[in-house]
Amino acid sequence: MKTRKVAKNILLFLAKFSLAAIIIWWFYQSGKIDLSLLKQSLQRPITWFWVILLGAFDCCLIAFRWKLLVDLVPNKVKIRSFLKLNWIGQFFSAFMPGAVSGDLIKVFYLRKDEPHFKISFLTGTVLLDRVIGLSTLVLLTLIATAYSYFFRFNKELLGWYGINLLLGLGTGSFWLMILKPRLLNFLSQKLLAPIPLLGKKLEHFFSEIAFIGQHPQVLFKALILSLFITILNFALYWVLLAPNLPETTSMMDVIFLLPIGLISIAIPITPQGLGVGHASFFLLFSAIGDPNGASYFNIIFLFLAVINLLGVFAFLL
Repeated sequence: MKTRKVAKNILLFLAKFSLAAIIIWWFYQSGKIDLSLLKQSLQRPITWFWVILLGAFDCCLIAFRWKLLVDLVPNKVKIRSFLKLNWIGQFFSAFMPGAVSGDLIKVFYLRKDEPHFKISFLTGTVLLDRVIGLSTLVLLTLIATAYSYFFRFNKELLGWYGINLLLGLGTGSFWLMILKPRLLNFLSQKLLAPIPLLGKKLEHFFSEIAFIGQHPQVLFKALILSLFITILNFALYWVLLAPNLPETTSMMDVIFLLPIGLISIAIPITPQGLGVGHASFFLLFSAIGDPNGASYFNIIFLFLAVINLLGVFAFLL
């Protein structure tokens, strides 16, 4: 039985990797991927050094953000353990489909070292940590969307204006439930609990989310920290991409476009968003008349891959 499961997982991984390879091959054959842009970017080694260094610092801040949530349950876990676990999660994200896959690795290792934690609570903390990161991402996106709509209106972007607005409404609705624990508990009891097999587990999981929602001061601290993390991330992306972007593309355009692309590579479809990221970045930048979106993703991909692979040191220690 175990052999079948392992074989199934291997086949699934190979299928996803093949999908990524096919998409990349199609983009390359059709001339939509220009590797010369990546080569030009790599000719600035000093810039790459500082961007990677600050990117690593950003990952350390994410560990602090996660610790804020986990510390709602009394524990003796030191910050160095959170740093190590976060880097191990980053390392596995380099090989597993989607950025969220590494979060499950963090839960596994922390639960293994600290068995007094409930799995549902730890899973809730990494989910909420992702939501907090997404929330500040969406906040900056909404600001960029408003700027684009009122000062640089482009009718070709109407669909993307709507998508960004829906992201904002969805994120706001989720926060409404988080900050209203009674509402969240009521909805989970009425809507999720009756579901066969998974209902009770889902209800229990969301009760942990409701517990975290009872501590708005901690959530506010996490959001402020996350805002700094997100701003730094956008600054790093801009430093990497700006030399290759058309003069007409501003930083606000990048903030407007990137979030949907980053969300697409976080979904566990292909390893590190290969192929999927190329497609989404191509579509996004094509909306402003720039055909090099897939090539820009090569630069972002390399940056994220290097950051994730730095986690090997934490994994081996």
